[in-house]
Amino acid sequence: MASLNPRSQPLLLTLLLSLTALPLRAEILVIVNAGSGIESMTPAQVSAIALGRNVTLPSGAQLRIVEQSTTRFIFHDFHRQITGMSRVQLNAYWARLIFSGTAKAPRRLDDDAAVIAAVSADPGLMGYVSEVPENAHTIRVVLSVESARKPAKP
Repeated sequence: MASLNPRSQPLLLTLLLSLTALPLRAEILVIVNAGSGIESMTPAQVSAIALGRNVTLPSGAQLRIVEQSTTRFIFHDFHRQITGMSRVQLNAYWARLIFSGTAKAPRRLDDDAAVIAAVSADPGLMGYVSEVPENAHTIRVVLSVESARKPAKP
């Protein structure tokens, strides 16, 4: 078995450390049921739905959001990118709506697989995930937003 040249070891270590310092990029994929008739959505439409506003899309569809768990990075990235709110701001926003009886907070699911399953089963739902399996024919990606974090593995 060959060993590394002692002079190349510091170079290899430097290379490996520099790769870990690169920013990790991932996408936030907004999904809907493939049978919903929705082909694409704007960030403004997604934000309005995420904030519980009744939005009728050009297709005539009205959607509700299913959220990811607040313990997942994608939850924070989605709201930072789409609604412009932090978790604290979002909690205060929903507390006001719930207290006034105007709306109910969205259902929160544990991970991408649970969101995909829920959206696949209900054409009235919208969700967001970090990746979509290739065999997921029951959902459609309607918006893709860059995230600054690597998606969390289930």
